[in-house]
Amino acid sequence: MLKRVVPPLLLVAGLAAANTPFASAQSSSTYNACVARAQQQSGYYGSTPNQAQNAPLKGAAAGAVGGSLIGGMGGGDAGRGALIGASFGAIAGASRRREAQSAQQNAQNNYYSALNACLSESPK
Repeated sequence: MLKRVVPPLLLVAGLAAANTPFASAQSSSTYNACVARAQQQSGYYGSTPNQAQNAPLKGAAAGAVGGSLIGGMGGGDAGRGALIGASFGAIAGASRRREAQSAQQNAQNNYYSALNACLSESPK
């Protein structure tokens, strides 16, 4: 009796295994197509380093140079001008860094929304 049951089970298992690569290849190509569409729509191609990471330091340096020049031109205090310029430059740089981080986060959110929408579409 055991001999009669085993061959049909092997046949069913073989058919199931034969269909698996096709199904996974199809779902993989669907996923890749959805990733490409989401990247195109959102402009997000993965996490990248923030180019404005050092903006507060660069802003402070530029502000210090400008402030010392302006402060020293009129016979005033170049050191005080540099301090004021560095403060304003650091504030402006921090603002640029936050804007860059926000833009990257928005692009990432748009990417995942587009990807989820594409993947949830009914297969054709």
